Amino acid sequence: MESQYIWWVVALVLGIAEMLTGTLYMLVLALGCVAGGAAAAAGGPIWAQCLAAGVVSLLGTGWARRMRAGRPSGQPVGRNPDVHADLGERVLVEEWDAQGRARVQYRGTQWDAQWDPVDRALYDATPETDRPAASEFVIRALDGNRLVLERRLSETPRP
Repeated sequence: MESQYIWWVVALVLGIAEMLTGTLYMLVLALGCVAGGAAAAAGGPIWAQCLAAGVVSLLGTGWARRMRAGRPSGQPVGRNPDVHADLGERVLVEEWDAQGRARVQYRGTQWDAQWDPVDRALYDATPETDRPAASEFVIRALDGNRLVLERRLSETPRP
């Protein structure tokens, strides 16, 4: 079997592995094998084939690392709706304490809840308004085992 066909088979196997993992690194290695196969098809010696595969793989790995580093890390886990299905759910707050905390009934049990500081800044005009009125709120985030709440969208003031 000619060496170019070995490179193509290895590239195909790595390409399939990339489809199963989705990491980009297997794709980079597969492209390196394609470069090695191209060097073999051009009649290059084995050292030239390995050099082509290695150079393309190293350059591709550097590119993949840079692409990954430039991507934002995403939302914090407590505010990520892909992690917590509770985000966006409504809860009824009957009474807030002086620190902007409450106990709410959610999913059949009592939870500690806190008014979202960002949402609070929209409403804090005077110390007397430090606590929102009892009403329905939306779960904005989870902070440990505490629900962070904000007002429902229909109650949010417009700037």
